[in-house]
Amino acid sequence: MEYRIIENENISDRQNAIHVHATLPDSSCTPAELGRFYIDILKRRLWASQTELAKSLGVSTSILSRSMAIARLPNEIISLAGGPEKITFRLGRRINDLIEELGIEAVVRNAANVRPNRSRSTHDLLAALENGGVPPLPGQPISVSLDKSNGFIRIESPYISDIAGRFQE
Repeated sequence: MEYRIIENENISDRQNAIHVHATLPDSSCTPAELGRFYIDILKRRLWASQTELAKSLGVSTSILSRSMAIARLPNEIISLAGGPEKITFRLGRRINDLIEELGIEAVVRNAANVRPNRSRSTHDLLAALENGGVPPLPGQPISVSLDKSNGFIRIESPYISDIAGRFQE
């Protein structure tokens, strides 16, 4: 998978890395591209650890590690999602949770068995990665969760489009 190249070949010291990082938000950098940048900086051994790098750049260690995890996703998964620009931090975390649960080989195998579709919903993408595109069984449970602020309810179901149509009237 091709990523937009962040100008990092001239980064030879910490000050250059900090300067380049400061310009990234203005360039609409994707989480995957940000992760590639962090991986490259750590490979150059300008910082001894992710924690030190995060502190110097003024980002959380969570953002740093999540960006790097997205950048390390196999091409089969990134292609199925519609490219690196389609993988948000939230989606990346959910994909990595699936990988942890099922194993990288199973998730990559499932991704390889499904055709890429840029209009695929997040739910359908995750279902394809989980089961290789096999349609959900009738009677599959609906998942309902409350967000951290307790202000919103999240409902997940393979039948959400049928349910949502009733609310639009």
